[in-house]
Amino acid sequence: MSTSLHQPVLLAETIEYLAPGRGGLFVDCTLGLGGHTEALLESSPSARVLGIDRDPQALERAAGRLQAFGERVELVEARFSEIGRVLAGRRVDGGIFADLGVSSMQLDRGERGFSFQQDGPLDMRMGRGDVTAEEVINHYSEEELARVFKQYGEERMARRVARELVRRREEEPLRTTSDLREAVHRAKGRSREGRIDSSTRVFQALRLEVNRELVELEELLDQAIRLLDQDGRLVIISYHSLEDRIVKHRLRGWAQGEKDPITGRPREETQLLELLTRRAVGPSESEVEENPRARSARLRAARRL
Repeated sequence: MSTSLHQPVLLAETIEYLAPGRGGLFVDCTLGLGGHTEALLESSPSARVLGIDRDPQALERAAGRLQAFGERVELVEARFSEIGRVLAGRRVDGGIFADLGVSSMQLDRGERGFSFQQDGPLDMRMGRGDVTAEEVINHYSEEELARVFKQYGEERMARRVARELVRRREEEPLRTTSDLREAVHRAKGRSREGRIDSSTRVFQALRLEVNRELVELEELLDQAIRLLDQDGRLVIISYHSLEDRIVKHRLRGWAQGEKDPITGRPREETQLLELLTRRAVGPSESEVEENPRARSARLRAARRL
């Protein structure tokens, strides 16, 4: 996939809230193909970016795209929950950014196994060394599968789907995305749920489980609040309610601070953030028309006090 075809989501809004004109060090925790980082570096000659991604293929492509910026950009293969280790004591005076969506490169390559729209192996790993979706499907117990589908996919028929998968794998292991989609359709029926295929929630749940995405997000936020210098910005783009709920509650909690046990009012000295977005910012109609994958994107931003 050419980087020229990659469309960064909520790009103008991201740059606005990161405010790179202030200069300093920014950390792109989900570098992907480098679209957001490229725009950030182009917008401010005094900005530097440390780009992190767990996907070595994405890093390789982004390196070519960003090579013109020379020493202003540094790329590291790591999980974003490892941001503290990667920074090795450096403080972030610019901002920390994460786009939590699956990249177009990952979705569009059938061999990565992220999408039911293309046949491929049940992989779904964003990086190296993780358990695969095939291992989850064929080795988790029925109870564990039902938990994953309900907790991470908010799947109403989680138990029924888990039961069908266990039945199918007893006949023959499920190996491909088509195997999984067919099994889910058999358990739930082929009818679409609104605009989405009836297997969408199961695929989402497996991806979150394989990559520990919600745990990674919580660890990223906990480290980011400690790594940001005063006036540093934190910008997070999420794509479903589970992610957005975590981000919303963490940012609001840090913005409100601790309450005085006597008066019940927030103690200003314990407030860590100023919210820059009172509610989540979504894409414009024109952006969704141009890039349908942006439809569910939600951006929240804050400033370190």
